[in-house]
Amino acid sequence: MISQLTSHAEHSDLVLTWLRSTWDDPNDVFPGTLAPTRNCPGALLAISDGVPTGALTFRRHRTTWQVTNELWINTVYVVPGQRGLGTGRKLIRSAVEHSIPQYTERLFVFTDVPTLYEPLGWKQIDYNAECSSFTLGIERNAVV
Repeated sequence: MISQLTSHAEHSDLVLTWLRSTWDDPNDVFPGTLAPTRNCPGALLAISDGVPTGALTFRRHRTTWQVTNELWINTVYVVPGQRGLGTGRKLIRSAVEHSIPQYTERLFVFTDVPTLYEPLGWKQIDYNAECSSFTLGIERNAVV
């Protein structure tokens, strides 16, 4: 089951622990990505048998090709024992459903795992050879 983290606020500290243990957060932005705002959806939480198994956060960020701040998937985290079972893809599908069209017409991600997104309809926009990562995007009605 995928739902808004705000509906399961008791798990917010756990989600922050996951995110901080996986990615650097020198500016302490992760707490600000959990709750929804006027222009950004709140974090999503995957739950299996009543236990949190993953989370996805969003962030507004400027692109290199536009002046506006676009909506991006900031993080996708799945607990190690649940990886490879479809939790990440469920979170990504839900992210698209929760953000388009309410918050944006298109959603972006910067990732080193494009194969997680491409089968879901995401298209490659750019490749950064310096860090071996891809920028992918998806537009309204493109979800597989």
